[in-house]
Amino acid sequence: MEPASLARMSAIEKRFDGVRALDGVDFDLRPGEIHALLGENGAGKSTLIKILTGAYQPDGGTIELGGRAVSFRGPAEAQAAGIATIHQEIHLVPTLDALANLHLGREPRRPWGLIDRRRMRREAAAMLDRYGVAVDLDRPVGELGVAVQQMIAIARALSLGGRILVMDEPTSALTHREVDHLLAITDRVRAAGVGVVYITHRLDEVFRLADRVTVLRDGRRVLSAAAAGLDRPALVRAMLGRGDVGSDGERRAAVTAGERRATVAAGAPVLTAEGLGRAPRVASASLTLGRGMILGLAGLQGSGRTELMRLIFGADRPTAGRHTLKGEAGPHAPAEALLRGLAYLPEDRKADGIVPDLSVSDNLSLVLLPRLTRWGFVDRAAERAAVVRFMARLGVKAASPETRIRDLSGGNQQKVLIARLLCSTPEVLMLDDPMRGIDVGAKADIARLIAELADQGMAVLLTSSELAEIVTLSDRVTVLRDGRTQATLAGSEISFARLADAIAADDPAEAA
Repeated sequence: MEPASLARMSAIEKRFDGVRALDGVDFDLRPGEIHALLGENGAGKSTLIKILTGAYQPDGGTIELGGRAVSFRGPAEAQAAGIATIHQEIHLVPTLDALANLHLGREPRRPWGLIDRRRMRREAAAMLDRYGVAVDLDRPVGELGVAVQQMIAIARALSLGGRILVMDEPTSALTHREVDHLLAITDRVRAAGVGVVYITHRLDEVFRLADRVTVLRDGRRVLSAAAAGLDRPALVRAMLGRGDVGSDGERRAAVTAGERRATVAAGAPVLTAEGLGRAPRVASASLTLGRGMILGLAGLQGSGRTELMRLIFGADRPTAGRHTLKGEAGPHAPAEALLRGLAYLPEDRKADGIVPDLSVSDNLSLVLLPRLTRWGFVDRAAERAAVVRFMARLGVKAASPETRIRDLSGGNQQKVLIARLLCSTPEVLMLDDPMRGIDVGAKADIARLIAELADQGMAVLLTSSELAEIVTLSDRVTVLRDGRTQATLAGSEISFARLADAIAADDPAEAA
């Protein structure tokens, strides 16, 4: 007989602007278990959790707590029903001490109305002792380490009577020692009968902690099983899919509709990284990118792809290793990178790319303005000519150059951002998941453009949340895992199966 569920979500549906984010997803949680929820960016994990915790309402399906149907109108109702969440961004008041944070909004009071600090201290000590947490209760939370803040947040959540604890990437900013401590506390939470939904990209933690695993991909549940019966390759394949392309002979098919050129021999190295690192996301990454090459960076979410690009671009300063651009030391800042012919398209176009209230023209021409400005005046005719030329080259669909960029589709916004980069006449182009969240037609357009640019001699460093795109487009692929270079594949070695095996391998020698 199946154990009773603390929570059961059945056939959950959710759409945003007509796009289906969740498609009939089932998920349940039992008392005293840790149920890992896995999936790549855009798989639907965050949407499902926001529905469970009341931040979103589902468009279809049902939620039951303890066998009773519920419908939350907001997070406060979910919290009152016993669902607590520990977010990646810790929600504590940094200027208040740990004692005040543990009791915030529910401070015990004496009969005459004053806060009973002695009782607060007694209750806090008992609470923290239950989970093996040692904290200086009188220190401001902002002075404590991230791991201690996480532990305070967990203790606070459970003190509110939570029977369900959602932990969203709780170890992403912790050291190995801090991770060990947090996982030990999570074990204690399970032993107390609390059900834990554990979201992580670190598969080692899944096999160390989880009783069950559910994997989402493209808004659907593709796997739900006992963790003991799974291995790393099975999870990686579930998260990445079976692949739309296979061996080298099939690499032409998917993204570029057969137009992808054959793998080419790269020109002279133009960008290198040797043992490049910055804790906690990049440990030791190495790569070589030659002229006319498309080098794919493959790895699961959290493998360090974006962080490595930021180090190379100079947006973050490495603390280990070195990198070079055209034979000289790599740039120390983005402005220097642009001047030296290195352009970077960030992963999040809305947060780090577009200026939503400006026009297409203004967004596209940002990097041109210094060249078009004389004595404080912009040559508007030259600016418009350049904008029209690049819009035509990339096939940007907009009513006019003066249309606000926020009114364009995601695919057209992405084309505008790539056009902006090309305005700077780069020699090296770094594209962080450029086809994420756009329609199939725009994907094909951008994929063809990437191939054309490489054919013209540009060096391209490419990441993607879709392994099929990496397989289809790349001349060489560097595989990252936990911020380290795991393997490098080239030419006929590049296939979905080989990359999935390399990503899943426990040992770099196994992955090569």
